[in-house]
Amino acid sequence: MFLTRRANHSRLKLFLPILFVLMTCIVDTHGQQSGINHPSMRDQVRAIQRAEMDRLLLFSAGSNKDSDSNRIALMKQIKEDFRDLQGLNNKMMAEAWARETLDYSIISAMVSRIRGKANRLKLNLNLPETGNVEKPMPVHNVVNAREFRGALLVLDQTIMRFVKNPLFQSANTMELNQAGKARQDLEEVISLTADLKRTAARLGRTSSSSH
Repeated sequence: MFLTRRANHSRLKLFLPILFVLMTCIVDTHGQQSGINHPSMRDQVRAIQRAEMDRLLLFSAGSNKDSDSNRIALMKQIKEDFRDLQGLNNKMMAEAWARETLDYSIISAMVSRIRGKANRLKLNLNLPETGNVEKPMPVHNVVNAREFRGALLVLDQTIMRFVKNPLFQSANTMELNQAGKARQDLEEVISLTADLKRTAARLGRTSSSSH
């Protein structure tokens, strides 16, 4: 038990630089959505975050230049996937409610891309597992567009729960239970998107044959 706690603590310690990157990403997204523009304040926050991230990065990487370079590339990839996960989700939800008739092929493509981002985030973030894993509700019983939109809402809520996890909101929130919840949300996104893709293919065939 003691060794496990030490291992998890070390993992979260190395995860700190990534948190600063994702916090910046969330601030940017929030600023765009709310229309608030405070360049001087944002620049000061970013400068502090970059300085702290660099300090933590050098501390965790030591003198290994290759490790330093790889970690920077990893954080860049994580930031892009974290941002893209939100963007793709927003586009998918807008497409699903843009018209009465669903284009299952377009939504299926977006769902596949979301699943790819979630899979890579799970791999790169390497969050600790939790003992209590709740399986998402399967969507294989969905039979029409209304129910499919309901399943998309569940996916949307799961993605937003992951993005808004306190772990990514504050660098001081380094609790194992929050990290475990973030991993669980990612796993639920992966499972839901797999079900949604299969369901979209089935409903798409049904829709085509009825015309």
